[in-house]
This record gives sequence, C-alpha cells and structure tokens, in this order.
Amino acid sequence: MKYVYPAVFTLEPNGQYPSPSPIHAIAAADNEFINYIACDTLEYAKRSSKKAVTKTLTIPEWLDFEATRQNINFSQLLQEAIKAKLNI
Repeated sequence: MKYVYPAVFTLEPNGQYPSPSPIHAIAAADNEFINYIACDTLEYAKRSSKKAVTKTLTIPEWLDFEATRQNINFSQLLQEAIKAKLNI
C-alpha cells in the first residue's frame, strides 16, 4: 500500500504546508484506490507540539516546603496530573 500522510504534516522550507496533489494526477494500479482523507492539520500541530509555556502556580508555603524537600519536579507533576485529569 502506498500512503503519503507524513507529507501532510511536514512544513515546507517556507513554513507552509504543501498543496494537495490533484486526485487525477495520482496513478493507482488495478488493485489500488485513491481516497481523500480530511484532517485538521492545525489541531494536529497543536496537539503534537513540544513547545513549552510558562504557567504561574500558587500553593501553600508548607506544601512547597515539603515538595521541595522531597525533590518533586513541579512541572512534571503538574503535567502528569493534568493528563490524568483529561484521561490522555
């Protein structure tokens, strides 16, 4: 089977996504077919981005003391907790 889905999410050097090929310009063998697949590339890019953002966290002083004393990584813990809450 031939497929080209990685190209959908690969930016060109100019920062743009490639234009889709005209369906009639793609050759298919007798046992193959061509089909359009709808996808939201902006949503995919957002969900797969590794870009970090800064958030301000406010917690009680005693909790900060205990967590710091036990070398808890606040950023990692917050990410894990949010993922668990979102079931992802």
